[in-house]
Amino acid sequence: METGQQRRTLEGYPGGMALSADGRTAVSGCGDWTLKVWDVETGRERWTLEGHTGWLNAVALSADGKTAVSASDDKTLKVWDVETGQERQTLEGHTGWVSAVALSADGQTAVSGSGDRTLKVWDVETGQERRTVESHPDWVKTVALSADGKTAVSGSGDWTLKVWDAETGQQKRTLEGHTCPVDAVALSADGQTAVSGSGDGILKVWNVETGQQRRTLEDYDWMDAVALSANGKVAISASSGRRLRVWDVEIGREKRISEGHAGPVNAVALSADGQMAISASDDSTLKVWDAETGRVRHTLKGHSLGVNAVALSANGKTAVSASGDWTLKVWDLETGQERRTLEGHTGEVNAVALSSDGKIAISNSISIHDALIAWNVETGQQRWTLASDHVYVVALSTDGKTATFVSDGMLKEWDVETGQERRTLADGRRIWWNPVALDANGKIASSVFSSRSLKVCDVATGQERQTLEGHAGPVNAVVLSADGKMAASGSSDRTLKVWDLEMGACLASFTGEAAFTALALSQSMQIFAGDSAGHVHLLELRLGPDQAPRAALVDAPGQAGTPPE
Repeated sequence: METGQQRRTLEGYPGGMALSADGRTAVSGCGDWTLKVWDVETGRERWTLEGHTGWLNAVALSADGKTAVSASDDKTLKVWDVETGQERQTLEGHTGWVSAVALSADGQTAVSGSGDRTLKVWDVETGQERRTVESHPDWVKTVALSADGKTAVSGSGDWTLKVWDAETGQQKRTLEGHTCPVDAVALSADGQTAVSGSGDGILKVWNVETGQQRRTLEDYDWMDAVALSANGKVAISASSGRRLRVWDVEIGREKRISEGHAGPVNAVALSADGQMAISASDDSTLKVWDAETGRVRHTLKGHSLGVNAVALSANGKTAVSASGDWTLKVWDLETGQERRTLEGHTGEVNAVALSSDGKIAISNSISIHDALIAWNVETGQQRWTLASDHVYVVALSTDGKTATFVSDGMLKEWDVETGQERRTLADGRRIWWNPVALDANGKIASSVFSSRSLKVCDVATGQERQTLEGHAGPVNAVVLSADGKMAASGSSDRTLKVWDLEMGACLASFTGEAAFTALALSQSMQIFAGDSAGHVHLLELRLGPDQAPRAALVDAPGQAGTPPE
């Protein structure tokens, strides 16, 4: 919260998320009807809680992190012992799906809201229903409870909030002002301040005692969730615009916004020392990241259409980007300024590769008249142009002397100095190689075959070495380690896999939130990955004891991935 930077990602398609008061334990609801208990410090899963027979809509956690209550489409709530992972109680009584639940700080009282338009107050210890409140003329979408369990606030599809005495079940007042269903509400620990979020894109801050609006905070996106600090001074809102906003409730101003790209990430690159990364997006921008802190150093603007590819010099000072606007741009990454625009293609530029010294670039266009162009990056002049049909991707060796690309389904090796073809690889078979990666010395190529598998090829001989299989969806990105011993691949199946190329085995697999679309790999085995939702992940590969071929991928500094079986 102090920096606004993402610490790690916890997997699991959350159907509700709750965090203990000390910030050490989280519980999330998942799309497979289970809940997961997480160690927030390490990002590792402690338990999977099974028992519900329908979608999880909400979860609440006691202040000490020992008791959780979950709400489900199966019309029940379940009480869980978080320390043991065991179910304590099933709370039955609602006649419609249970959409919301809140828990007092001591974990003794729960309040639930339902599609049956009622609120129910529960004794968590005994599992007994204390009372039912006929609450709203429309279904209850959200509910919050004060720390002492005495005051509840509910939000509904009827566009209103209602304040309740949780001990007697009596309605105190109705809060009106939203112009869409109220999807989220949070309450300060003392029950004096509430913050509500709605589909009208507005956050409203309320004085619970008087029912008066204290202020209105505009986000302009559908508000999906809201949280409030115990003292009622800081609020966090999550919106459909892929953003988290941090608000100063007392003055009614935004404190911080945390977001990645506003569109899918098409390409990423990582400096040789792993200290800096760059991502390219459909939102027509590039972002330069500090890989240690996760902070954005620069946002590079200049392209008029989506950025399809980016390449980075070994020293991390120069980047070249390729765009749908038919141009490439050369960037000074220390200042974030554009150095020059490279013009010459007569179609969308899909790929670019850069020599390690940043002096030579090769770009690939959809135009058959200028499918490949070799550039002098320092002067912006073209060195040669290749007219060819169906050139898809390009990779360049570290010394800038050898290019490998796919033309008309064939993997070809090219002499960059002369602009002449050296050989055709892959035994003359016409297959779809997309994307393609080279190791640092240009001796090993890895690329995609039949969309879900990868082929490893010896560039010198053109011989295929092995086929790597394991992805359940199309592979969108592949990258090789400098020594050619390891590869990483990203797929539409939402997994990122790391491969041992000498053994042909999968070392580790990481499951993300969306299709992986771009990958970069540092010498220290950090992986920078972009996905179709605009997120970026910094992952570390950690080998098992004695460097055994067993590994774990973690979303730095501690998100647990999934080791292969």
